[in-house]
Amino acid sequence: MRQAVLAQCQQLGVSPDESEDVLVLVVESLLADPLPGWQEERDSATGSAYWYNIETGESTWKNPVDEAYAERIQQLRARQSAAASAAGGGAAGSAQAGGSGASAWTDAAVAAGSAGGRGGGAFGSHASSGGTSGRILTPAEMLASPIHRPAVEDVAAVLGIDPVSDGEFLIIAAECLAAGQTLPPGWQTAFDEQQQHDYWWNDVTGESQWEHPAYGGFRRRFQQDKARKLEARAHIQRQAQQAQHHGRLAELEQAARESLAGLQAGC
Repeated sequence: MRQAVLAQCQQLGVSPDESEDVLVLVVESLLADPLPGWQEERDSATGSAYWYNIETGESTWKNPVDEAYAERIQQLRARQSAAASAAGGGAAGSAQAGGSGASAWTDAAVAAGSAGGRGGGAFGSHASSGGTSGRILTPAEMLASPIHRPAVEDVAAVLGIDPVSDGEFLIIAAECLAAGQTLPPGWQTAFDEQQQHDYWWNDVTGESQWEHPAYGGFRRRFQQDKARKLEARAHIQRQAQQAQHHGRLAELEQAARESLAGLQAGC
């Protein structure tokens, strides 16, 4: 069991030294029931495990239960961090809210907003880094950079991603922004002088559109990923409601804590 828990810690991005409450969720994820409709399969070519939803036909390399518990762990960490910050006083928060930090963010937003120019739209030149010899930033770097994050949020708005409520999906917008630097085969960008607006046309099919060709695929990916997250969250909530009635949640947590205590005692 210990090896299974350690492996699950790695799978969920959890350090074995984290709080007991986090580790309890790790053990719970090993004991939890599969999500409705999902079953584990093996890829015939690679032998790797994947999960298939017999109701929707969707498949994923990630265990949906793991994804649901990874989200619960992130929420728990956020609560723990907020509690620690509140206990430590508001001095640090006040320093961040005003002064040079806020000014730097505003300056970065203005700089990013003026960097695109005609012909680039939201994609523009935001994905090329400043001060890094013209190197193209990775999506994670764009998301972390105060210079480029406003451009990521511009793309997120087009994809329907809310930076606050859908913050975990902003990486999709960053990947879309990075992908926009290279058009799919056959596509070219042009500028409509009458409308004063960029558009894209395919010289193979003759198709033209106002939206960058990269948007559609990334929008669908966001919608599918969010739907899966909501499905997993709803299932966890249903499990919790049923558990409150039948005592299953208490049993599950108790089993997880007992397993964890046994592992810690054996260290």
